[in-house]
Amino acid sequence: IGAYGHMLAMTRAVGADPERLLLRLPLELRYADGFHLRAPRLPAPLNFAAALLGANGLELAAAFSAARFLRALQSTGYRVAPDRSVTQLLAEHGQAGRLRSHLWEPLCVSALNTPAATASAQVFAHVLRDALTGARANSDLLIPRTDLGALFPEPAAHYVHAHGGTLLPGVAVRRIAWDAGSFTVDGRPERYRQVILAVAPQHASALLEPLLAHCPALAATRQRIERLTYEPIVTCYLQYPHGASLGVPMLGFTGGIVQWAFDRSLIAEQGSDGLIAVVI
Repeated sequence: IGAYGHMLAMTRAVGADPERLLLRLPLELRYADGFHLRAPRLPAPLNFAAALLGANGLELAAAFSAARFLRALQSTGYRVAPDRSVTQLLAEHGQAGRLRSHLWEPLCVSALNTPAATASAQVFAHVLRDALTGARANSDLLIPRTDLGALFPEPAAHYVHAHGGTLLPGVAVRRIAWDAGSFTVDGRPERYRQVILAVAPQHASALLEPLLAHCPALAATRQRIERLTYEPIVTCYLQYPHGASLGVPMLGFTGGIVQWAFDRSLIAEQGSDGLIAVVI
């Protein structure tokens, strides 16, 4: 969403152009079952208020209930104490029916990549604060026109090279060791003053093991990493015949395994006719 200012700034910092690489649309949630909410280009929070009142498939009482929920969060400075799940927070504020299944829960899954039953209500409150207050553009949807490699990793690699760095793609790191005041990697002759361990959590424990004797404090970090649980996100690309289209860039689904479908022919810069990306 447009409120992710740090991400946009980081993309620009490495020389990418998010205005060209991302399709920016006003907040719009359209579902296959006919539910439709769209925020007009009005200053926040009027844009979201207008979206609630004009939503197709949402009763007027539900729209006012959503407004009361947001006002209640605002009155506490968007603090949820003690923290609880998003599901519990919604229940406490009477957010039910389509308001819950077609608005809050999909926003939760989209922003936190976590189901509402286990997602943090406090983090979700921060998302609502950032997206629905401040500048109108904060609530915009940003959909990549290109593959994610071109959006950030490839420009970042060029940036590193341009600033004297070296990348070794395809070279696995199996062991990091501390010896005589510096680090070595896999027994290579190069020595390093510092190491940033930026790997998937399931690979971190084995790499931390040889360093525990030098830095026992890492043991607690490793234990916390090992307690992490995981929730996969899958994008399945479906190639349909020429001319097949959803008619809209993004379409939501409820009651099945798919949350969102993206029509790449309406989003991508080129070569995506009939290609639908579904997110699970």
